[in-house]
Amino acid sequence: MSPACNHLSSSDQQSPAAISCNIEQVDQELLTSGVSPESSFPAKKSRIFFSRLLDFLREIPKHHVAPVSVPDYIQADVNWWLEFAPKYNGVSMMPPLKWEAPDKIFSVDACLMGAGGFSMDSPSSAMYFHCAFPENVKLAAQHINGLEIFTIRMAVMLWGERFSGKNILIYSDNQCSVELINRGKSTCRFMQNCLRDILFVAARNEFQIRIEHLSSEANRKSDLLSRVALNSKNLDLFLQENSHLTLHECEISQELFDITCKW
Repeated sequence: MSPACNHLSSSDQQSPAAISCNIEQVDQELLTSGVSPESSFPAKKSRIFFSRLLDFLREIPKHHVAPVSVPDYIQADVNWWLEFAPKYNGVSMMPPLKWEAPDKIFSVDACLMGAGGFSMDSPSSAMYFHCAFPENVKLAAQHINGLEIFTIRMAVMLWGERFSGKNILIYSDNQCSVELINRGKSTCRFMQNCLRDILFVAARNEFQIRIEHLSSEANRKSDLLSRVALNSKNLDLFLQENSHLTLHECEISQELFDITCKW
């Protein structure tokens, strides 16, 4: 970025609300100088990291020339690009936007009390997780759709390094999550933040994700795991029904429940 916008750096110690810069310069710097949608990150998935910037710029009168305050959420978007662009823009090859067979598949599910996820590690072994949602997550999510996308976020953050360089197919019985990830945008701040975390982990580990809807009946493994928080017998039933597999339970660290979004 040019010196005119150096104050937008993530290392700046000023309060974002007090930061100001010329809108015409911000427009050009952010949209044409090294962070265009045509960077090596697929444009469809990078949409979420441009939508708030564009909305903010549209709110400024066309011929406005005086400095304006940059809100926290715009500073967050700039911080994302400052970390992402130097690593990926013009360096990594653009991955194919369409692919046929996935390298890995995992399924997830959530209920109002807990989450669960399941992934085949090999033809004879699988990994899984289950957990109860802490109160702060339930309050922030507000509804089941928020908890469903948060569960996908947990799975991606938990298994992201295992997926490096692969094409990943996610199964979910929540249609809202399917549409959110495939469209790459949301009007809900909590779900938007979850999506940003998902896409950043995918970008950092260079794997592609696609999500498809699966009926609740077909999603039984993850459904049982998500309901362990309601009744421990659901875990016994899951283990019994999958006794032919070598199962590895993945530990859920408290870091996965951190909903403080730096983006």
